[in-house]
Amino acid sequence: MKKALVLLLLLLTTFRCLQCVSQEIEMENIVLLVFEDGYVEVSYLVRLSGEEIEVELPLVGDPEEEFMIITDEEGLLLNYEIKGSKVIVESLGAKLVNVTYHTRMITKMEAGIWTLNITSPFNKTTIKLPKNSIILGLSGIPSSISKKDGRTVLVFENRGIIWTSYVLELEPPTSAPTQSSEEPSSTGSGKKEEGFYTWFVPVVAGMIFITFLLIISLKKPRKIVVKVEELPYVDRLIIEELKARGGSAFQSELIKALNLPKTTVWRHLKGLEEEGLIEIRKIRGMNYVRLRELK
Repeated sequence: MKKALVLLLLLLTTFRCLQCVSQEIEMENIVLLVFEDGYVEVSYLVRLSGEEIEVELPLVGDPEEEFMIITDEEGLLLNYEIKGSKVIVESLGAKLVNVTYHTRMITKMEAGIWTLNITSPFNKTTIKLPKNSIILGLSGIPSSISKKDGRTVLVFENRGIIWTSYVLELEPPTSAPTQSSEEPSSTGSGKKEEGFYTWFVPVVAGMIFITFLLIISLKKPRKIVVKVEELPYVDRLIIEELKARGGSAFQSELIKALNLPKTTVWRHLKGLEEEGLIEIRKIRGMNYVRLRELK
């Protein structure tokens, strides 16, 4: 009797493992939305087939524990467990798994130069750099490069190591500091010139480099298609809430209805605006969000 029970347990364990291993996984495009402070919003879709219990998915950078959302194709939250560089998701027969999280582990800054460095397990990786960023170097020539709403968008169609280095363009100061006429210093002027050339040379080199890449990418036809059902979970929540309110609402109303941090909602609203799905305008000093006509 005892041997039969042990054998039964072994069979059940083997069956569970076979379910997980036999699952056919289609890794789609991973999108890295980079913010000025170095945080990156990672989002990707995985298509599944079959009715397996769970699936093991890769992580690009360690997720922030307070912000990681995994849903199925209907927007239902799925349970998960992080194990090292993987996340085990209870897919429960889902056909589509949408993973979204924030990480600070794939960017670093040295001497004013930011570098984003990942090892991508995906066939296609899209990197959206911060607004007004200037590229200084790339791991390779991307399949496409474009400019959208002040952001440089890079698309790589290869797996493995992908990196890019960039600087954030400095805004001109609103007022110049007053210099004492009593002590004109040639040393100070020399330092200013030295600082100018320190920034000027890499910036010009970066602009020449990005112009070269733009010329190459413009030779290739590209079509940008935004599928609402494949947007990150929070984006879809915002769109559904706007639809429920007749297509428009104040930002404060969305924050209250979604019960999410103000900064999180604002970041996603800006992302949706860049995708052309919504428009934001000021009314009585408050942000008013309107849903654009969706096809």
